[in-house]
Amino acid sequence: MTNIINKDTGQYITTLVVSLYACFCLYQYCSYDKDIKYINTLFRIVLVYLTIHLYFVEKIELKIHHILFIFGIIWYLMSPDIGIIFKNELYILALAEISNIFLSIRNLIRDPNIIQLVSIPAFIKPINDGLFAITFFYARIYLYFKYIITNQALFENIIKYNKFFMCDKIIIAIIFGLFILNLYWFGLILSSIIKIFKIDQLVVKQLTNKDDTLFFLKIEEIRRSLIQA
Repeated sequence: MTNIINKDTGQYITTLVVSLYACFCLYQYCSYDKDIKYINTLFRIVLVYLTIHLYFVEKIELKIHHILFIFGIIWYLMSPDIGIIFKNELYILALAEISNIFLSIRNLIRDPNIIQLVSIPAFIKPINDGLFAITFFYARIYLYFKYIITNQALFENIIKYNKFFMCDKIIIAIIFGLFILNLYWFGLILSSIIKIFKIDQLVVKQLTNKDDTLFFLKIEEIRRSLIQA
């Protein structure tokens, strides 16, 4: 069992659990007259999760994301009276966790230890990858831009209700910083999709021309490595 649940697998499973709990909190929030206490509970759990996860992540962009989000959550939790004012924006931020469900599944079904334990049907990967790309764009790009980045009232209220020196400017910078990171990650997602699409087109063309079979096999090997990545 210890060979299956290593550091990476443990991180994937933990992220999946937190993301599923986020869905539960969002459901409770919508079911009980938009009671902000469910969003507050979620952010407290996310704060603990990000603080612990910060010590395990290696990619610099993930470290930056975690530090920005941790600072933002701490500022919000230290200003409890602003929850009602920002509850719609907080809901949008919490909604972004949905895409992490498919990211966690993506990592798990590609994990060598999981593959040894469970047989994953080939069609699962592209379906899950598609859902990940769609939910990532919808929650972290479209909704974030529409309801947060272009929300002038949000920034005015951050300045108005801020209780700590210079924190209003820092929070506004964090909001834009998180959006830039999301744009960067979505660019990587699109790049991966385009590469796979171009290689598939090249394979079809090569099969139509009935040229060297070794060429096709090499291209197929590259395509598979991209999907596995």
